[in-house]
Amino acid sequence: MMRLGGEQMAFQAPEFAALARTAALYLHTPFPARRQPRCMVPGWDTEVFGCSLPDYVGTAQLLWGCALFNAGRFDPAIFDSPDGEKFSRMVSRDTVLRVVERHFATDVASVKAIEKQTTQNLARVVGGNAAQLRRFTYSPLLGRPAVTGFGPGLLCPSPQLVWRKATPSGIYHTGREHFGPDFLQETGYLFEEYVGRQLRLIPDADVISEITYRVKRNELQSVDWIVVFDDLVLLVEVKSMIPTENARLGLELGVAETDSKLVTVRVLAGEQLARRAAPFMVLAPAAVWMGTSADGYFAAVAAWSVAFLALAVTGHRPRTAGLAAGLLFGLTTYLSYGLTLFAVIAGAALLLGHRRLTPLPYVVAGLTVVPLVFTLLGFNWWDAYHQLITRYYEGVGGTRPYSYWVWANLSCTALLVGPATAAGLRRAGTASARPELRDLRGGLRTTAPEHRLALLVFAALLALLIADLSGMSKAETERIWLPFAMWLLPACAFLPRPRAWLAAQAVLALLINHLLLTGW
Repeated sequence: MMRLGGEQMAFQAPEFAALARTAALYLHTPFPARRQPRCMVPGWDTEVFGCSLPDYVGTAQLLWGCALFNAGRFDPAIFDSPDGEKFSRMVSRDTVLRVVERHFATDVASVKAIEKQTTQNLARVVGGNAAQLRRFTYSPLLGRPAVTGFGPGLLCPSPQLVWRKATPSGIYHTGREHFGPDFLQETGYLFEEYVGRQLRLIPDADVISEITYRVKRNELQSVDWIVVFDDLVLLVEVKSMIPTENARLGLELGVAETDSKLVTVRVLAGEQLARRAAPFMVLAPAAVWMGTSADGYFAAVAAWSVAFLALAVTGHRPRTAGLAAGLLFGLTTYLSYGLTLFAVIAGAALLLGHRRLTPLPYVVAGLTVVPLVFTLLGFNWWDAYHQLITRYYEGVGGTRPYSYWVWANLSCTALLVGPATAAGLRRAGTASARPELRDLRGGLRTTAPEHRLALLVFAALLALLIADLSGMSKAETERIWLPFAMWLLPACAFLPRPRAWLAAQAVLALLINHLLLTGW
């Protein structure tokens, strides 16, 4: 589901905005004066494309438009029509046909050859899973989206891939093929300047570019942009990078987070319930947001802190696991203030363990490391927290009504976790899944697996409700609450007929992914 979300989101980019950004970045942004270009000298676009950059983008638009409205076909005979004559006044017929041949067109034999090579390379990396993962890797149509041999003209099986060739990401790869890595570096320089231009549009702020300074004999550079306001200084570091194929295949943070929750469920509630929960942990609408914001990273770190604690309090290397749990939980509290509520989930894990005392000193020792480092570096957690509250209510927190968002946040969460989770929570709350307090005093050895899983899930629900009532989460909870919402998913282990519920989860996830335009 995470791979599918990453695959589909690329097609949700607004076409004309993406094409306009090509001009904004490569035409209207001056190359930094302090850099010496090796590739982007005058005429670089003609060298790469065989025409000017505007003509290249215009050619892509013509090919895309024809394919979009003619069942994927582009016929050069269009230049004999009145519409073609109008277009040729902007970009000549010869230029269009030359650029199409050089950058867009291919034949079936070439497509098959690239397909075979890509499949073989993938098989060497992932082994027996190559067939299932092939659809998420490189497609020959990304590089050459128009194919000959299917009647007159060209056939574009996926017209969206045509205009993507003329976006900054498409030019990024085309320039790399011609110039090599130097083009990627110089694109990064341009992107840095582009971001600086946008920052200079902020009213009542001074924008300072990168500063070179010395530490002893070493010459160092500051961040790329320093934005100075009356009451704060914003440091901006610009990176122009595209995820590698290995990263796109796995969305490793999402995978790591799912693994950590399954580890926790297995050691605290038994392998049978963990296996029943596993498909729901992967096939959830939340996967749409998992790889698109830093909250996916926060969720993974927080989840592993609980997983290590669960391992520690159940006798699995209690000292090492306890120290790791403390280190990660200390880091968690410095990633986001709201994640301190993970103490509720960690408390449930501690309550469910039967060897709690041995790892506790190591948990506490690990917990002090990150706060101590930050404090020694001059960061005061409590002062910053009070400043956060003030800034939040001076901004959107003061304009978004509490009476509305206290309920709307929960509605967002229902969409985030899907209908199966709601049904699972209801079953977790039935009489058969309620442990008595005297059962829990004995820890893991005396409480039924269903009771242990129910306690873990309701601890996550309690943390989420506290966050909701706090008034510090008004909107955007589809990403902000990811770390907590993902812990509700194991409740699906209580459901009968899991296949039907999995189908419902998949349908909702696909509807969200295709119909909802998110900002993340």
